[in-house]
Amino acid sequence: MYLFLRERGDSAPDLDRLRAICTYFGVTTDYLIWDEPEDAPRGAEEARSRETQRKPLRETVREHSEWAGYAVAILGAAMLLRALPGMILQMLLLGSNIAPGAATNGSALVGLLSMYLPYLAVYALAIAGGLLLARWLKKRKEAHDDL
Repeated sequence: MYLFLRERGDSAPDLDRLRAICTYFGVTTDYLIWDEPEDAPRGAEEARSRETQRKPLRETVREHSEWAGYAVAILGAAMLLRALPGMILQMLLLGSNIAPGAATNGSALVGLLSMYLPYLAVYALAIAGGLLLARWLKKRKEAHDDL
């Protein structure tokens, strides 16, 4: 309704509404106010376009490259948390079947632990490696920021 009144010339928007319209449509006030782009003042348009211009994706990724390491660490932690309850449950069930003095069940517990050990090592390595990668990338970025 408001735009209909504006097109007919019955109403002029106040500054807050003009800002809201510009934000909604992603345009500058010059775009809305001036009939032809050539009529708009050039200095204000160029200054605004530099301020509102989005950073390229590559530059954003370079600024926040340490998040790649955090992602690896989070993935390792998620995999560990996913596997840990099953490992604990199997060990508890196997441990409850151990009779006093029975050596065979004890060796089964050691066999189960040795079966899960490579998985635990890989998950722990992913967590530690991801955190070290994040730290290294952050230090590298700070070193290049000084240049």
